[in-house]
Amino acid sequence: MIRYLTLFVILVGLSASAQQSAYQLYTAQIEALQRDGEHIVREFGRDALIDRYRALIDANPGLANNIQLETQIAMLYESDFSDRGEPPNYQAAYETYQQIVENYDPSHPYMLTVRKLTAKSAVDLDPDAARSLYEDIITDYPEEDAAVVESHYALAKLAESQGDTESAMHHYNQVLGYTPSGEPMSEAELARIDAFQTNTIANALTSAIKGHNTPQDRMKALKKYVEKHQDMLAAHADLVQRFAQSVGGGSGADSDNQAGAASLEGVLASLKKNLKEVQERSRVRELREQSTSERKVADASASTSPMQTALAAGNYPVHPEGTLTGEDDRGSAAKTSATFRLTVMLAAVAVMGLGSFLVVLARRASH
Repeated sequence: MIRYLTLFVILVGLSASAQQSAYQLYTAQIEALQRDGEHIVREFGRDALIDRYRALIDANPGLANNIQLETQIAMLYESDFSDRGEPPNYQAAYETYQQIVENYDPSHPYMLTVRKLTAKSAVDLDPDAARSLYEDIITDYPEEDAAVVESHYALAKLAESQGDTESAMHHYNQVLGYTPSGEPMSEAELARIDAFQTNTIANALTSAIKGHNTPQDRMKALKKYVEKHQDMLAAHADLVQRFAQSVGGGSGADSDNQAGAASLEGVLASLKKNLKEVQERSRVRELREQSTSERKVADASASTSPMQTALAAGNYPVHPEGTLTGEDDRGSAAKTSATFRLTVMLAAVAVMGLGSFLVVLARRASH
């Protein structure tokens, strides 16, 4: 009996060691493909590199990082190797993205990135599909503020390219008036949202004066749009002012146009005043929410664990999207390996204890 238990413990230990070694080989092969990819394409062509990525995926089924290797294949199809007679193959890239979305777990932390790439790839190939993909991102990831804003911006540009000014303006307004979900955001995400909103201002104002041929008509259309969307434009009053000056034609404008500009200046002054009021209300609201949050944490800390206290404060970790270096799997593999080692140690201790107990019983029985 002891002999069989000892053999079982040894086999479990060998299995854990084999899994760890296999994963180390997997990550080493990924690093080698990234390092040597340019040379492989130059010497053997794009398809040769794609074949090596596919072989690595097929040899390691079920690993979470395979989704990123599949994405790398799609990006290779999008890459321009015209100097080798291999221009971008956008159709193959789009089909690869579609297969990733269909074949992988929708809750995978990298799936949002894949879905954004799929939608972007579809814009020129299948605009209707692109529209649906962006709308699904907005619906499925409401807590991903930057992704929601980016999707509304993309939908606005798509509608604009199809001559649907009303839909374009709707999505531009969604970008400008976007209310954050309250989830933690990085500096990079905040910068992306700000960039999309700044671009949206320029595009929305341009759309607002589209079809108006004279400076006077353009100023009237601009004034009408600004008056209608004062709350959304308040934080961008300076940008609106610069746009209005360019529309007005500068200092050489005629008297009618100057009158229109003066009228618009009054609206812009109101915008800036509103901005100060909005900022003050926002500051008061943030202080009130902070005070409420602190009280909740204080109440929770008296009767909950440290983890529950952290959750009450909103200080919980956000899972990163990961990279092609094996970060997603490496974390889970390390945990699995540690679990195996702990299991092996406990089993070994149990076997030794059982062995000693049986030896004692055998000696007593012999006496």
